[in-house]
Amino acid sequence: MPRAAEFLVALPYRRFCGRSVQGYRLGRLAGIGGSGAVFDAVGPGGVPAALKLLRPLRPSYDLAAVWREVAPLSRVDHPALPAWRGIVRAGRAYFIVLERMPGDSLATWLFERRHVFGPVEVAGIGSQLADALVALHEAGAAHGDLRPANILYDGERVSLIDFGLSRQEEDGAEVFAAACAADIAGFADLVLYLRYSSFDSSRRGGSWRDELPLAPAQRRFLEEALAGADMLGSALSAREARTRFLDAFSSRCFT
Repeated sequence: MPRAAEFLVALPYRRFCGRSVQGYRLGRLAGIGGSGAVFDAVGPGGVPAALKLLRPLRPSYDLAAVWREVAPLSRVDHPALPAWRGIVRAGRAYFIVLERMPGDSLATWLFERRHVFGPVEVAGIGSQLADALVALHEAGAAHGDLRPANILYDGERVSLIDFGLSRQEEDGAEVFAAACAADIAGFADLVLYLRYSSFDSSRRGGSWRDELPLAPAQRRFLEEALAGADMLGSALSAREARTRFLDAFSSRCFT
């Protein structure tokens, strides 16, 4: 997006920077997504926080959108997921108060910094993320939008953020199963992004199956994880995906 367009998109949100909202001092605008804007903030006692404002230009408060965002976080206590600390209000604007997670998005690492992820990093990032998905899915929640922009990384720790498109068991069995399968496919997509960071362009030759030097177990895992989004009956569970990923992508298994 051109800088002028980015400025215009951010303009309605920037008026909140520097304001205090029920004991939270809003700092910089950290990001804007499909479901709202996130601000770095400092809370009571100087505790860092992240405050997410859900679309301030809406004419009315969208309770369903807020619940969709916080429901998964209210179900699960996991180090890769931000803790939900409540909701605060400034006039007609409502903010979800979240634990501030460290690092920058994997989209920044991949597309701006052009960081090359080696085998140890791929295995470490994948194992943390897979563990978070097991905790989420087995608690009856699915993220629904797993992609590099929604995963933070500080060089060691991985955090999954932005639950604006999440789904719960209460949404119905088919809806929840589809969201879980999409999470697993998104996880496989992420692994491919990480592997492509070290891609040798001289090997360009079609699909990822042709271009990436993958061990047989790695190829099988990726094919099964990606196929599950189209064939729900064959979708891997999060626990199965974690086991197969760890078996296939431990650093000793890279070719």
